[in-house]
Amino acid sequence: MRAKEYLEQVIGIDMVTNALREQQRLLRTAGPGSVRLDGVGRSTSPGDPTANTVVRISILQERIDEHERLANELKIKLLDDLMKIPNKTHSAVLINRYINGKSWEEIALIMGYNCDYARKSLHKNAVRSFDKYLANS
Repeated sequence: MRAKEYLEQVIGIDMVTNALREQQRLLRTAGPGSVRLDGVGRSTSPGDPTANTVVRISILQERIDEHERLANELKIKLLDDLMKIPNKTHSAVLINRYINGKSWEEIALIMGYNCDYARKSLHKNAVRSFDKYLANS
């Protein structure tokens, strides 16, 4: 697998997890009043829309938990691989971006570079370094 594909897996799983969280948030706040997960004061008949919403929220939570578990496993493996890149500046930019989720502005500030350099040149070179590491491992 190429470096860019590997790194994009982390972003992809985080995006899916965030989308699931947003769906869950919308379900919790939809309709008249908010949904209570304890069931107090709610009907539990099979056709009850509130009960159906509670079930959907619960299912979404299970999916969120699974995605978070997968993301953590992937990030642990990725971090281990990124630490093996010989150029520690390249390693740091990829860790800050893909593991820590920092913006390019934050990375530039942390590392003492201007934002355009960090986003374009430094990132491009870091991905190339990671590609070389992956090809040789």
